[in-house]
Amino acid sequence: MEYSIEISGLHKKYGSRREKGANALNGIDLKIEKGDYVALCGVSGSGKTTLLNLIAGLDVPTSGEVRVDGIVMNDLSEAKKARVRNEKIGFVMQDFGLIPYRTVYENIAVPLYFSRKKIEHKQSIKKVLDATGIRGLSSKKVCKLSGGEKQRVAIARALVNDPDIILADEPTGALDSATKQEIMELFGKINGSGRTIVVVTHDKELADSAKRILTLKDGILK
Repeated sequence: MEYSIEISGLHKKYGSRREKGANALNGIDLKIEKGDYVALCGVSGSGKTTLLNLIAGLDVPTSGEVRVDGIVMNDLSEAKKARVRNEKIGFVMQDFGLIPYRTVYENIAVPLYFSRKKIEHKQSIKKVLDATGIRGLSSKKVCKLSGGEKQRVAIARALVNDPDIILADEPTGALDSATKQEIMELFGKINGSGRTIVVVTHDKELADSAKRILTLKDGILK
């Protein structure tokens, strides 16, 4: 069996005086198979985003181990972690993380400038524009887009390097019902293409659309 993500004995503490479990992880063990679609649920402060950031190598665990596609993230320098993120992980941020006064095309292209993969830029960008249904917005500045359109741009940017894993933090949190449904369907298609998805969400509908629902409470996986 092949795993995209393997986590063992993962702890994260933010200062010795913090209340135990608050904004921390307390001994997480988790294996996520290639092609799985996992929703991480739980109240605010339960450790969901912390876990996502540790998987992506954006934070450092207090103890324990995170493997992404067999690579131990703990052992890597910041430069090598950035390379793993660029080549293997597409990250969809809660606030989109886009450059407001650049065009949709320019925003999607950003990860390609740092990639060592042999990817034809124009073809790859066209492919993800079509996949996310925003080809007609290519030359439009991000600041002129609706929330749903921005989310599609963020997803397209996450896909442009053809990663195996998509990590998403509250991707439907600020969307209306109709747009949320469209984004849910888009994630289903992305997973159907063989990619592994891990999504942090408070949204029951989005969680129910995943293959597995995991709940974090006080930094413990239930």
